[in-house]
Amino acid sequence: NDAFEELTWYPESEILGRNCRFLQSDETDDETVREIHRAIDDERPVSVRLLNERRDGTTFWNELSITPIRNADGEVTEFVGFQRDVTDRLEAERQLERYRNVVENSTDFMILKNRDGEIVLANQRTLDSLEMRRDELVVTTIPELTDAETAAEIAAFDRRVLEDGETVSHQIEFDFADKTRIAEVNRIPYREEGDIVGTLAVARDVTENEQLRRELEARAFYYEI
Repeated sequence: NDAFEELTWYPESEILGRNCRFLQSDETDDETVREIHRAIDDERPVSVRLLNERRDGTTFWNELSITPIRNADGEVTEFVGFQRDVTDRLEAERQLERYRNVVENSTDFMILKNRDGEIVLANQRTLDSLEMRRDELVVTTIPELTDAETAAEIAAFDRRVLEDGETVSHQIEFDFADKTRIAEVNRIPYREEGDIVGTLAVARDVTENEQLRRELEARAFYYEI
């Protein structure tokens, strides 16, 4: 049909009477091609993704579905193939996977909350530190994780982000595992389709560095006196 011509850039005169293997390139996965052949030999439907080549040599990812057509006696008389260019979708999936790997392997703490302050997502670093499962954390709010004063401070920063639509950077002290910890936090407006729907907090534990800095400042002040 016309869509096939638009997808492959081949005119009908160069398509009819040919096997679709003319779309294959040196980069097409041989095992995927064999899977197609096995399905045709077995007279059964098959759906695969394979790298194909247009008339001008450019490649695209083809989502191919082949279905046998049977007559009244149940005999296969033809096969119909449906093809769709899914290159952009696959690239988006790969990009998403890259971002996911970066987030999950980060040494920073990351927490995504909606406008109501409910936790929507957290990375593995955060889960490990809180000793919580992902399904436990996403039904939790910040006031349940810290003291009232710290929770109110965090809520105030979140409101600034939601109202101004700009990143807010700050330092915060909180009690965790019976110790006072210090974190540097960037609170970022999280957008979907242009609208701010929540805040993303990216935090780094700087307790040791900050304590050392404060100790050095205190010593410098002492010597000045």
